[in-house]
Amino acid sequence: MLSNHESDLVSIIVPTYNSESFIYDSIASVLSQTYSDFELIIVDDDSSDDTISIIRSFDDPRIRLERNESNCGPAETRNTGLKLAIGRYIAFLDSDDLWAEDKLEKQIAFMKAKNVAFIYTRYVLIDEHGVRFGDSGPLSPSVTYRSLLPHCIIRTSSVVYDSYSTAGKIYFPPLRKRQDFGLFLRLLSVCHEAHLLDEELCSYRIRKNSVSSNKLKNIPYNWDLYRNVEKLSLASSVYYISRWFLNSAFVNIKRQYVRRSNLLGLRK
Repeated sequence: MLSNHESDLVSIIVPTYNSESFIYDSIASVLSQTYSDFELIIVDDDSSDDTISIIRSFDDPRIRLERNESNCGPAETRNTGLKLAIGRYIAFLDSDDLWAEDKLEKQIAFMKAKNVAFIYTRYVLIDEHGVRFGDSGPLSPSVTYRSLLPHCIIRTSSVVYDSYSTAGKIYFPPLRKRQDFGLFLRLLSVCHEAHLLDEELCSYRIRKNSVSSNKLKNIPYNWDLYRNVEKLSLASSVYYISRWFLNSAFVNIKRQYVRRSNLLGLRK
């Protein structure tokens, strides 16, 4: 029989690669959580900067550091963390993102109260300097596999899933990019619906020229996901790529407008 500690433990997976500019603040945002029953599994993907020394500067028994012998990419790196995880609940944090201090406490309470297996939250948008320039805006109160296909509204750092309800841990597909989208689709194929905790509980950092912010560069990765991982037909793949690109372009234009408005002092 599991103890209360084992049944409520949250395993937090953080992949790092040359993350020296942001990893300290990311780890600090985890260690400041009001929910303390967690393990923080950091898997480094063969960094060549000071990432490792920064991680080792933290003296907390809940932190576990693993290192890849060579660069494997984010999917395999995250899956390494998942294999090591022993918690019932699985959470993710990208190495440049931040959590609100009550994120885990609110999410675990929400999951227990609503008896749901997979949840996400709204989020704040921050730039390279940690300056807020926008937010996710309203998000759908729930999503299904089919409704998520055209446009992934879920951010990795906002997610928690219950591995007991999904019959075990769900892993990332072997994609160089968009593996997070692939994971969410895998989760939805098992638990059928993800639910929104309607609060801003994490900060999503957008850096200039990052792959996630360049929609044109993401087209082949989305295509690979639709065709080779999800096994959609050619016609369906073209349809969902088109919808995804239009949705993403609209969101990107809106973000740029908000950022420029903030710089010009036009937004209250």
